[in-house]
Amino acid sequence: MTITATQSLLLLNGEFPLKQAAAFEKRLARYTSASGLERIRVAYQLAYGRLPTSDEETLAENYLGTASDDSVASKAEQSES
Repeated sequence: MTITATQSLLLLNGEFPLKQAAAFEKRLARYTSASGLERIRVAYQLAYGRLPTSDEETLAENYLGTASDDSVASKAEQSES
């Protein structure tokens, strides 16, 4: 069996994984309205059945901070256009 680049992209960006990500986001929102570290811990518990390690917490906080910064910058650019 061979997987092509197109197939790999479909696995990441196809309709099914995007729907699953949206469903996970809704599920996470039902369990906690908190943001930051508490939300990260709940997400790990739901996804992996365990709490994140301290390294994983740090990585997730850094990623979410970067993602938030990027979305704020993107929205600012769109409003200027």
